[in-house]
Amino acid sequence: MGRRISNERCFWIGMERPEEFPWSNHNAFLFASGREALVVLLRSLQFKEGDAVLLPAFVPEGIIAPCQLQKLDIHYYTIDRNLDPNWSCLDDMMRVFQPKLAILIHYFGDRRDAERFVAICHRYGALVIEDLAHAQTLKDSSLGANGDFVLYSLTKMVGVPDGAVLQIASDSGLQLKLKRSFDPRRTIYIAMNMGHLFLNSASRYVGAEAFWCYFWKLFGHFFGSYRFLMWYYKHPKPISFLSKLLLARFPWRSAVIKRLRHEQQYRIGLNNTVFKHLCRVEEGHCAMGYAVLVEERESLFTYLALHGIYGIWFENKWDHFPSDVIYDDARWVMQHHFLFPTAYSLSDDEVKRVIHLANAWAMTPKVTLC
Repeated sequence: MGRRISNERCFWIGMERPEEFPWSNHNAFLFASGREALVVLLRSLQFKEGDAVLLPAFVPEGIIAPCQLQKLDIHYYTIDRNLDPNWSCLDDMMRVFQPKLAILIHYFGDRRDAERFVAICHRYGALVIEDLAHAQTLKDSSLGANGDFVLYSLTKMVGVPDGAVLQIASDSGLQLKLKRSFDPRRTIYIAMNMGHLFLNSASRYVGAEAFWCYFWKLFGHFFGSYRFLMWYYKHPKPISFLSKLLLARFPWRSAVIKRLRHEQQYRIGLNNTVFKHLCRVEEGHCAMGYAVLVEERESLFTYLALHGIYGIWFENKWDHFPSDVIYDDARWVMQHHFLFPTAYSLSDDEVKRVIHLANAWAMTPKVTLC
């Protein structure tokens, strides 16, 4: 059956230097998590209660919670089935609500038209955050070059127990300050995530698939670290020393190049009739997984899992949809997207095996994409 194939982060220590990071030599701040970075940013901008903020219709709790904490007036702009903003709707909402801040998510690490988005928002006086939580960029990448702020999530891309980066445009003059303080809940959170990383690494090489399948179900149910983060995120912390140590030895550029090669394999190899590609392979940055739209997603997941392969999709904590019918496209994308693994720990042959099995599933008589 071979090794367990998933997008789970593992330990991987190399010899590259921190100068390879895209935020090096920029006005960047390292936080324990993305939501803590947003809390500090919103407080530093001194937004008042009731100030408007504009978010995409398909958005996680990690973005909504800081806005709710600051008691901002949240509005949602519509996106289409390609995850692009409805541009005329965006312009109308900017004019009507006059938001102080708007957020553009580069979903699944695929580039959105940030230049157009920022131009519309700046015309009405709104600041823009480009969310790159799903991407890993190289230093010379233009992704994230348009926003007033750029947010990176290290834990989604790299084997570290905590970490996020908030990069601020050099001409803003805004300074963020964080006080170090001890919080036992954060210590538990980091310890649990370190345990998760160790177990992910071990599961790649030892143990039967059936064992790890049941193990992760139990582990996720009883030892999920997310609730600890939600208990303390209101009191933001900087990135842990442990994560900084691991990050300093992570082969950033090599990982991006390898994941880009995996993306190209999926782009060429997957059945184009059954799988609609959401990701465009673009030099300079890679995605957290290779995203497609597919019918009968649960059937695909089950079929691959029987062969020790685990894809993912965003569902838990991503269900903050307005009730209006105009947001149906966003709901449809949530119900049909699927991310194939591109983890830097995978070999090219393992990705070929995933493609072969996915295409074998696609040939069974059942699936057509709407």
